[in-house]
Amino acid sequence: MVSSPTEYLDSLIPAFSQAFKDAIVVERDDRPERCLLEMSGRYGQYRIRLLEIVSPHTSRKYVYYVLDGEHVVAGFDNAPDVQALKLKYGAKYTDYRSERIPHLHTENKTQVSLTDEMTLVSFIAWLYANIAIPSE
Repeated sequence: MVSSPTEYLDSLIPAFSQAFKDAIVVERDDRPERCLLEMSGRYGQYRIRLLEIVSPHTSRKYVYYVLDGEHVVAGFDNAPDVQALKLKYGAKYTDYRSERIPHLHTENKTQVSLTDEMTLVSFIAWLYANIAIPSE
């Protein structure tokens, strides 16, 4: 069982490394107020980006992106995105401007849809089920 933000992020590194080729830790920063992990890897022709920020005092922030060059194929995050806030709250979205909303960006970030909270395991499962790559 993971008991600290550092241990949680430590648990992501082997899972990411097993799922994706050329996996590297781009940045790792552990501080008492927050811990950060950024990783990059490859899935066929696609570049995969992970960013997780965990704090004992705020909700977890995450980014899981599938990129083809600089084109966003799919991007899951929980930032307080205006489009996602409008989808969830309609005209009253401004009352919730700082709320983290799980959502998915597609079509190079021109389309947004609401999602459930994403984890690395659920992202890998979604990726394998939705984005096929040719056999290597």
